[in-house]
Amino acid sequence: MPKKLHYQEIEKTFDSDGNMTEQTNLKIVKVEQEPAYVKLYLRDLSRIQELPGRPEHIIFQLILAMGYDGEITINKRLKKKIADNLGLSEGRVANVVSILLKKEIIKKIDRTTYMMNPDLFAKGSWRDITKLRSKFELVVSYDSEGKRKITGKEVK
Repeated sequence: MPKKLHYQEIEKTFDSDGNMTEQTNLKIVKVEQEPAYVKLYLRDLSRIQELPGRPEHIIFQLILAMGYDGEITINKRLKKKIADNLGLSEGRVANVVSILLKKEIIKKIDRTTYMMNPDLFAKGSWRDITKLRSKFELVVSYDSEGKRKITGKEVK
């Protein structure tokens, strides 16, 4: 539920004779409150999403490279840096990026620019995060055997 923020705005004007008039206006702004949260470990996210090969260290490196707009430039240089940091091959990093795309944990914006799903990963103020989240829809569904499937899709 949005929180109401009240404040006064004082407007001062001067006429041609230099006389000042002052008008006070009461303003009300609705500010969405940050919801309660639970810490979710990357290892748990990997299990929920059924990500092969325990990619949480690579995901963490990608989050570190993410900007406040949720975007990340995943180019050869970043893949090499992550691979070197973790003692992995660049191919392994590229494979994890492909898996994250298929699982809709990240989406491709252009050739080397991606966006992390803001329902899972976000930096910044809650106001900015809600704007980012409006571009994604997180869908949780269950099949006939009760197996959970979590997907994300871009909202246009």
